[in-house]
Amino acid sequence: MKLKHLLLVAFLGFSSFLFAQTYTGQVLDSVSKQPIPYAAIQLENTSTGVISNEDGNFSLYLENVDENAQVSISCMGFSPFTISLKDLKAQNGIVYLSEYVNELDTVVISDEKITIDSIIARANRNLKTNYPVAAKQYKIFHRKTSHMDFKDLNFDIDKASGMRKSKLESANKSLDSLSREIKSARMVQFTDYMGTYYVQDSDNRKLKVDKATLLMDKRKDFSLEGVQKKGSEIILKYLDPKKSYKVKSGWFKVEDSLSLSEE
Repeated sequence: MKLKHLLLVAFLGFSSFLFAQTYTGQVLDSVSKQPIPYAAIQLENTSTGVISNEDGNFSLYLENVDENAQVSISCMGFSPFTISLKDLKAQNGIVYLSEYVNELDTVVISDEKITIDSIIARANRNLKTNYPVAAKQYKIFHRKTSHMDFKDLNFDIDKASGMRKSKLESANKSLDSLSREIKSARMVQFTDYMGTYYVQDSDNRKLKVDKATLLMDKRKDFSLEGVQKKGSEIILKYLDPKKSYKVKSGWFKVEDSLSLSEE
């Protein structure tokens, strides 16, 4: 009975590995060996796919997919490439794309004289084709990388009624540690969104966001809201809860006074 139980656990573990896997890799230029950002990686005949980041890296999470399934990798300026999941795994996820050369068709230059009237007449004949009334739809993907780098950042409390000098010094030391932590963190934040962009004319445009992602290290959350929260926690730690204070700061969202006592 014990042997059967162990075999059942092993079989369930194998099934999970078989039907749910994450394939990671990197897309590189076949000549320069440099990363190719924003390449499209898609499982063929499905709507499942991802976009490589600025370093060409990607992660593709798949369920119930055979290893012989094909994945297509494409990027503007490069020839598309197709590879099986099995081969992708065998070559450690490294994919090389070759530069695509697009040769233009022959252009015929004529010395025929064209009048203004003939140009206007031709434009009128093609008004419906060139200027459709219905709004055009564009599938878009937007990625923004935000870097936070402070050259000079100082926090301190000038004075606080009823606060002892030792507490004031301790509070300022904590605020100084916070400022040094923020400056050394060099926070990076990634914002992605995918959607449909509708355009009818210059005055009628609409963006419908289907999916949005915000990637950031929560341990280094030094956004305006994050800094406000950390700074407020430090200051409130050293204030007397039995007193009310008038605050002149952008940290506290109060208009008149701040009371720390519990009602």
